[in-house]
Formats: sequence, C-alpha cells, structure tokens
Amino acid sequence: MWLHLLLLLCASGLLALSNNDAIDYLAENLKVKYDVIDNMNIDDGFSAKVTLTNTGDRDIMEKDWELYFNNIRMIEPDKIHPNGIEFGSSGLMVHHVNGVLFKLVPKADFGGFKKSTPVEAVFTSSAWMVAYTDVMPNWYITAPEGTPKTIEATKGEELGFVGPINKEEQWKRSKLDQYDPYNNGDRISMKPVDHGEAPIPIIPTPYNMDLSKDTTVHINRDEWVVVKGNELDFETQYLSEKLGIDQVDKLPSGKSGIMLEVSDFVSGDPINSNMSGAYQMAIESSGISITGVDAAGVFYGVQSLVALYEGGDSSRIPTGTIIDFPRFEYRGQHIDIGRNFFGKDDLIRIVDAMSMYKLNKLHLHVTDDEGWRLEIPGLPELTEVASQRCHDMTGMNCIMPQLGSGPRDDTVGSGYLTVAQYKELLEHANDRHIEVIPEFDVPGHAHAAIHAMLARYHKYKEAGNMTAAEQYLLTDLNDTSEYLSVQYFTDNAINPCMQSTYDFMEHVITETIEMHKDIQPLKAFHFGGDEQPPGAWTASPKCDEMDIDTQYLKADFVYKLSEIVKRHGLEKIYGWEDGLMNGETPYNRSRIVNDHALAYFWDNVWEWGRGQRSYIMANAGFQVVLSHATHLYFDHPYEPDPNERGYYWATRIIPTQKTHSYAPDNIYENMLVDGNGSPINRDDICQKYGCVPLEEDAKHNIVGMQGQVWGETIRTSAQLDYMVFPRLLALAERAWHRADWEKLGEGIERDEARDEDWDNFANSLGYRELSRLDALGVSYRIPPPFASVEASGELEASTEHPGLPIDIKTDIDDTWVPYTKDMVLSPSVSTVFLKSKSTDGAREGLTVTLDVSISGSAHVTVSCVLLLLTSVLALLK
Repeated sequence: MWLHLLLLLCASGLLALSNNDAIDYLAENLKVKYDVIDNMNIDDGFSAKVTLTNTGDRDIMEKDWELYFNNIRMIEPDKIHPNGIEFGSSGLMVHHVNGVLFKLVPKADFGGFKKSTPVEAVFTSSAWMVAYTDVMPNWYITAPEGTPKTIEATKGEELGFVGPINKEEQWKRSKLDQYDPYNNGDRISMKPVDHGEAPIPIIPTPYNMDLSKDTTVHINRDEWVVVKGNELDFETQYLSEKLGIDQVDKLPSGKSGIMLEVSDFVSGDPINSNMSGAYQMAIESSGISITGVDAAGVFYGVQSLVALYEGGDSSRIPTGTIIDFPRFEYRGQHIDIGRNFFGKDDLIRIVDAMSMYKLNKLHLHVTDDEGWRLEIPGLPELTEVASQRCHDMTGMNCIMPQLGSGPRDDTVGSGYLTVAQYKELLEHANDRHIEVIPEFDVPGHAHAAIHAMLARYHKYKEAGNMTAAEQYLLTDLNDTSEYLSVQYFTDNAINPCMQSTYDFMEHVITETIEMHKDIQPLKAFHFGGDEQPPGAWTASPKCDEMDIDTQYLKADFVYKLSEIVKRHGLEKIYGWEDGLMNGETPYNRSRIVNDHALAYFWDNVWEWGRGQRSYIMANAGFQVVLSHATHLYFDHPYEPDPNERGYYWATRIIPTQKTHSYAPDNIYENMLVDGNGSPINRDDICQKYGCVPLEEDAKHNIVGMQGQVWGETIRTSAQLDYMVFPRLLALAERAWHRADWEKLGEGIERDEARDEDWDNFANSLGYRELSRLDALGVSYRIPPPFASVEASGELEASTEHPGLPIDIKTDIDDTWVPYTKDMVLSPSVSTVFLKSKSTDGAREGLTVTLDVSISGSAHVTVSCVLLLLTSVLALLK
C-alpha cells in the first residue's frame, strides 16, 4: 500500500523533499523576475513587482525555507516590520535583516510553488529605481540544516531577471524629472567639433607650453640616452623604459642626452612656480633637460615628455619649452574597496593611470559596513570575520551578504589586503609620488568592525578571558538604542563612551603607522566620520555615564581621537565634512589638537542647502578638499539611461564633460541645475540657505580636489575602470590646470570658451589619451556612437570622444566594417547598426540602431539597448 502511495506522490510531483533537496531544486528551477512598475506616481517611493515561478517538473510544498535578496531601497518604508510584513498578496512575509539584505519566508497558508504557477508580490520601496544595475544579483535560498544555494536565474552580471525599463514612469524618478535616455538627436546636439587630431598634446594642460609646429626631435636608442640625476633613480629608470633608451651615469660623446635635475627654482608664476611638483622642460635637437623643484617635479616633467612621445608620430616630439606647476597641492582619487573588494592589481593599475595624469593622492576607503579590507596585526578577526561576506545569521564568522555578493565567501564581497600586499602598493605609489591615505570609517559605517570585535569578545569569553574579551569591544552590550543608518543598518555606530573603543582605534593607528614606516611614512589619519545615524547611543548606559548630550558625543569622539593621533606623531587628521561639523556648525577647531584638520566636502546638493559648507569650514580654519558629489562622484551614471551603472542620489548624471567644466575657484558657479535637471535660480538658493563667501585669508585653506568612486554597484575590474575612466582625466585637468575660461566673468563669452576647451579636451581623449589607457590595460567607458545621413547617402558618425573607431553594418549586409568619413550608403539601405570600439579594437560598446528614411534623414529607434556578447564578457572579466 505504501509503495503504491509513494508512486502516486512521485507521479503527481508532490513528494516532500529533504531540506537540501528542496533548496537544490528551487535554486535550479525558481525563475525570478523583478519589474520596476512606477517611479512617478508614488509619494517618495516607487512600486515594483517580484514574480517567482517554479519552472521545474514538480510542485514544491515545503515551507521550511528562506529566500534572501538585496534591495537597495527600503521595502514598504512606511510600515514598521521588525517581525516581517506581508509581501504583497504572495503568501510570503518579507523581513528586513540588516543593511540592504531582506528575506522572504512562507506564511502558514502559503500554497507552495506549484509548477508553472507564478507567485507575485507588488510592493513599494523608498526613493527610486531607474537603472537595471539598481537590482542586485545572486539571490539565494536556504533552510535549517541546509546549505545556502544561489538561485541560478539571478547569478552573475547579466541581470537577465530584471524586467525592461523602457517607459517614462520607469526611467524617470518623479514627475519633476527632466531626464530621458539620450537618443541620436540628443547626442548630435551635444557633440564636440571633430578636429581630426588631439589639440592638447599633454593632459593635464601645462601652465605654459611653447612647442614648435615645424621642428621635431626623433628619440631612438642609437642616438639618445637618459642621464641619471642625483637621487632620481626611479625617474631615470621609468623614463628609460618608457622611451626604450639606455640610462647612463654620464653623457657619452656623440649621444644626445635627456638630463634630469632637481633645482630650487623653476621660472614662471611667482606664487605657484616653486610649489612641490613644479618643473620646466627644454626640448632641443641636441638634448632635453627636465628640471623640477623636487623629485615629484622631475617625475611630472618625465610624464609630460612621455605623453609627447606616446601620443606623437614615430617617436618624434616637437622642440620647445614647457613651464608647469600644479594648481592644487592635493589632487586625489578616492577608491572604495570596503563595499566590494578590489585588490592590489586593480589598485596598482589605477595608481599607474593616476601618475600619468599627475594626481598625487590615493584615498583608499578600506572599511565600511560591508567589509574591512586591510589586515591589522593583532586583530585577526578583522580579516577572518569582517573581510568576509557569507550566510551566517550569527555574524560571528562573516558579514551577512550585501550588495549582491550571495551566500558564499568567494565573491567580490570578500577579501582584504595583506600587510605584504599593502606594502607593495605603498612602494608602487611612493615611487610615483602618490601618497596613499587609508580611511578607517568611524564612528558610523562600522557594522563589519563591530561584528568582528563581537566575535573576538565571544571567543575570549568562552575561553574565560574577560580582559581580552572586552579589550577592543566597540559596542555597549546593554545598549538598546534603535536606529537605522542611511544604508539601513541597525548596528553600525561604534560606541564613543567606552575606553575599549579608543584602545581599538589606537591599535589600528599604531599598526598602520608601522606598515607605512619604512616606505611612505604616514602623515595623516583619516577617520571618515560621515553619516552617523541619528538615534545611535541614545539608550546606551555607558553613554548615560558620560553626562554629555547625545548630539555632542561624536564631537567628543573626534576630539579624543585627535589627541591619540597627535600622540603618535601625526600632525594631520582627515575626515568627511559631516565628520567635522554638526549641521552647519564646524567643531571647535581649537579642541582638534593636530596642526592640520582637513575636511572632504561631498554633500553639496544645492537645493538641499548644503553647498556653502566648504567655505564655512575653510573660514573656520579647516583645510578643505573639494569632493563635490554633483561633479566629482564617479559612481554616478554618465547618462540618464537605464543601462548605465551607478547611484544617482546627488544628481542624475555626471558625464566627463561635467567634471571638466567644474569651477573650483568659486563653488557657487557650479550651481547650474538641480538633481532633476531643472535650472537653478542661484539667488533663490542663496536667499533661502545662504551662500557664505570664502574669506580672503581663508583661500589658502582650499588645498585641492578629489574624485570619488563608491563601490555599491561595482563588482568587476572592468566595471571599476568604466566608472573611473575617462572621468579621472577630467579631474586631473581641473586639479592641475586653471583654464583661461575660468578667469572670465560668467556669461556667453565664458560659456563659449568653456565649450571650446571641452571640444579640445574631448578630441585629445579620442585621438590620443584613450590609446594610452588601452596600452595600460584600462577598460575605460566606450561612449555610444551617433550618426546622420545626408540626402546624398553620406554617413557622418562620431562619438563623444572623436577619433574612436566605429564599426557599422546594414540591413542588406550583415558584415561589420570600419566606418570611414567618406562612406556613402546604398539607396537600398533602410537600417544602419553602429558600435564604438576601443582604440585597439579589443572592446566594443553598445550597439545603436539607425533607421534611414527615403529622404535620407535618420533617427535612432533603439538607443543603447543591445549589449553585444563581447561587451558582456568584458564586464565579467
């Protein structure tokens, strides 16, 4: 009888499975679909639908499972759901776990996953979702005693489970949003003039450059050598390798030499000409001299010579002179390796590119809620626990999955730099005159560190060693405070009322100083300090003992930290702007005991009233690095297209041109459009919030500018390069060179001069600099092409960076061929397909489809929606 029943159950597909079998089955057969429905008609949020369909051959009636996924927006934000809430009408409950991690569990009356029967849930989330990459991959399912498995339909970077985003209510964030995906006409209206060559031979543009158009020098191994300069071994070797010529101690007779020298004077601007990095170069047929005020200046002169050589014709460079110096002392690029980990090789590639363009600060964001990425001797839990992401509800073995990392610890969500790797990075950067600035983000953004020290606490407590257990504890175990950070963490603020917190910080500082000591002595400690969650510590007994109002606890933490930093010989302390001020009020500068306190200003969204903070802080005696999110956040999209990667909280887009047009001398001149793309009335903003002027005696406190790339949506090396390049080159241009248009008063003349400068820069990218990045192995963004067809059939095509190769094919010939400027289409052609390529032809961008009418006019019907297989493979490498 029982055998007969078993056969019936098997035949009907209702056989109960073990937990592992059920998990395996669902991971393989559960189809997931995520659809954005509407961003425009939900107050402060959007609606979406998740559909789960069993595509297998049996019903799954088990209810002892949990499905985990990352959603970057809070689900049903208006409903309190500590114990879960109904997930639409799906029969499932949704729980917020922590951060952007959510889980689905079946209700008691859930009808199971029946064959081919979709389970649907329509829900609302906070803010907006207008890009495919807003949806995180690698959803997974698990059960008690089961092994978590990633759902096949959500694996990898293709995001094929995300539904089309092709309607206005899907790609607009609200009814006020002025942005639509660009079409062919949009791109044509924004196109730079194609000069057919690179008008700027060196990026960043030198202060004064007088190069001959007629006379050149041919550098070759037979006739030229590099003569070693005193204490310039690396600069000599670098130039020798780049030019392919020998290095010698003394110039032999019959040879032309490149002479490298450090001198205490470089002619030029009396204010800047003797600052670190200044150099002058003379190029003559008999020899070349490069003189810098320091080794950094010599190196930058070397880079300028290499730029002329690599971008020139057959190793010929023009004769002439260059006098050059940096605009700002601080010229930085920030890389976030805390959210997702990028290792030594990726960082060295970026350092190489930074050095080519005379950037000199690598701000390395090594810790965040989602991970701790630098080995700290004496605290193994920081790498054993805090650097790993996996499915572990206890949090004692790893950090729970975030940002699409999935349940395993072998993805980009896990990893760290060993001491040896970090030292290798330091050596590589130091040779190239780049200071590495590691940032340890506290007191907020510390979820990973908190859990690592809790794991340490429990380990030593179980061993009966309470002294060791509590030595570096970062949380008050009796704290019942309830809060939610900006990224939805409930436990990410270290407690400033415990001595163990300061012991932890001192240990980190001490070990970091030790790592730097023999390579590049640490000059500053960067503590981050941003986005402390409101409500933290309000119910901490330890903080009650302090008798300090909760709102002042972070300031007290900073004052105490500054004393530790100074005690260890560091005269500089760095932090994000909100780490050094309360609202619009800077912390008491006199209580920060370091000689220099430097703030990075990022939160300048004009319509939010925070744009004046840079000048408030500079006027109060703080040094300032301009890091404005509206122009310098390279994790934001290049275009308002659903296919473009990146967050967009500060502004919808940051194209390379926007970074290039940034005006650091007067930050209010950048107040042009709001986040929706509507023009800003500067007078209205200044009247409502204030526009504090920069005082004359505080101008020296604006020490530089920096680009930022945050890693939430970036999971591969190619994606990292895509977001950073070529925007990094525009950053370098503005940080080093003050353009002539910046000196003009606002108006039409200035706008025209700025646009002409961009045309020259864009041509120099396409005709010169991008090929140099290809040689370096950088997977920069390849912009989509645009085209028009004349009545004669002549096809005119280009890209945002003129000079990039373009391939085309038509509906009557399926063969891709290189586009040439004399190309004429057959009258029988009705559709043209175009794709831009890297300068070496190894990578391809998105394919654009152009419909050609009988009259010869053309328009794009499908704009940037087809990713070719090669593009996908490039992003997956």
